Amino acid sequence: MTLRKKILLIVGFTFFGLTIVLLIAYYRFLLGGLQDIAGYGAIFVLFAALVFTMVSVMLLEKLVLRRLLKISHDVRSIESDGNTKKRIQVDGRDELANLTNDINKMLERLEHSEMMIRNEAEKYRAVIEDQTEFICRFDQDGTLTFINDAYYRFFCYKRRELIGRHFLSFVPDEDRGHIEELLSAIKPDSPVISYENRVILPEGEELWQHWSCRAIYDDQGAFMEYQAVGRDISDRKQAENNLLNLNSKLEEANIQLGAAYTNMKNNLDKLRKHLFKEEFAFLVDRKGQICGITERVLEYMKLSRNEMIGANMSDYLPDKERETFIGELHEAWIGITKQSYVQLLRPQEKSASQFFEMKLARLTLEGKRMLLVTLR
Repeated sequence: MTLRKKILLIVGFTFFGLTIVLLIAYYRFLLGGLQDIAGYGAIFVLFAALVFTMVSVMLLEKLVLRRLLKISHDVRSIESDGNTKKRIQVDGRDELANLTNDINKMLERLEHSEMMIRNEAEKYRAVIEDQTEFICRFDQDGTLTFINDAYYRFFCYKRRELIGRHFLSFVPDEDRGHIEELLSAIKPDSPVISYENRVILPEGEELWQHWSCRAIYDDQGAFMEYQAVGRDISDRKQAENNLLNLNSKLEEANIQLGAAYTNMKNNLDKLRKHLFKEEFAFLVDRKGQICGITERVLEYMKLSRNEMIGANMSDYLPDKERETFIGELHEAWIGITKQSYVQLLRPQEKSASQFFEMKLARLTLEGKRMLLVTLR
């Protein structure tokens, strides 16, 4: 029987009772007269109406109100303790029973949703805790509200010792201002910043970290909290410092090398000037081809510089000495220095010649190896 039918039945029963009372009063009026009706009839009517009303109320309370109160009590109990595994039990097959079934189905769906949320939360927490990066959340005042395992292990503290501390606790004072300026510039349309900073560990060791910080807003655009992800970049910073030091040393060495090269070049220039002015000498390659000659040679040979440059020095020696001269060149080229004597011929005066003491020395000019042939 439906709830509506039960209520209609109670109301109908009440009107039926009142109708019976009125009919009885009417017949008493016909049989006994007006005086009886005026006295006993009124009392009887009131008494009968009271009885039927009480019966109606009792039925309404038993069939409707008591069950509604039970449903309300069970719902409040579930709401207070948050236990969605509880179910509401109401007897009957009317609308209240159907309402109870609907509520129980909603509780089942809610329980399933909570289970899914818990599972996802556990997966999310597992991912967060297994990360090697540091993850933390902090409010607008900078107070830490969450940290993952990697975070507190890095700083050598327990989790409970860090929650509630300022997120810049380990950052040197001179580095904090820059980070706070970056955070103050975050807006809903640009919620992410990145920065690098130093941190000082409890034992005093200075390390470097890189952080990416995001501001989180609700649907209305109101700020909720910051979430930051960081990593240790101390090795990279150390490598950068080593590279800077190496570059500095290389630059210093390059300056010193340049100075040495300039000094060597000046010395070579002095040597050339001295050779060209004072010495009787040739510059030849390993085969004896003349690459340079001094002024004294030109004066003695009575030839121009263009005539002698490119010629082979053995051309100005007697035939019997040429093979010996070439052998001595090869020995000097590999570092064996010897002293010997040669006869130098003037091409224009074939009969005119002079004996000289000859010294061969290996040297390098402008990156090119040569032999210096000095005659005396």
